[in-house]
Amino acid sequence: MTELVYFLDDGAGRIKIGVSGRLTARIRQLSTGNPGMTLMCVIPGGGDLEKEIHKRFAAYRLGGEWFRAAEELLAFIAAVGWPVGSWDEITELGVNEMRAISVAASGLRDFLRAVHPRSTAFYVAARTGQPVRTVEKWIDGSSRPNFEGLVALLRAYGRPLAETLISSQQTKRADLPRKFDGPA
Repeated sequence: MTELVYFLDDGAGRIKIGVSGRLTARIRQLSTGNPGMTLMCVIPGGGDLEKEIHKRFAAYRLGGEWFRAAEELLAFIAAVGWPVGSWDEITELGVNEMRAISVAASGLRDFLRAVHPRSTAFYVAARTGQPVRTVEKWIDGSSRPNFEGLVALLRAYGRPLAETLISSQQTKRADLPRKFDGPA
């Protein structure tokens, strides 16, 4: 069972950051008390990643897993999460198809190579503080950046990289076969 870190918007300026291996059931459970909640995005990962994100945005914590919808948190969600939209959309996509969505390695590779056409890994490592071998793996597609790697990349390359990754994710998501599992 693949665990996903999820971000829910309660419509009142609060975001819940949680983790679940059964996302459909978890959101259905949470929606019972607040039918206006919207699933903003998910990120592949389990409890360790959730804790890292909670720690990173501790200044905005309201209590438990609830955080103020601060600009920095919203920018992070837009940059690294798999955008999914509404509860109906996740039900329609199905969790199996969502597992296929990832930070598009080709979009990241193409962006980094366009910025640094020669010695790409060396220059990216220098700008991000990440090991050259790690960056080489991102570029050849054998691994994806973890949370710290994504944060380092976004700090180094800013909005242009975020827009590239979001665009790559949306294109990848649009190419998935549509599936409807029936009413929730």
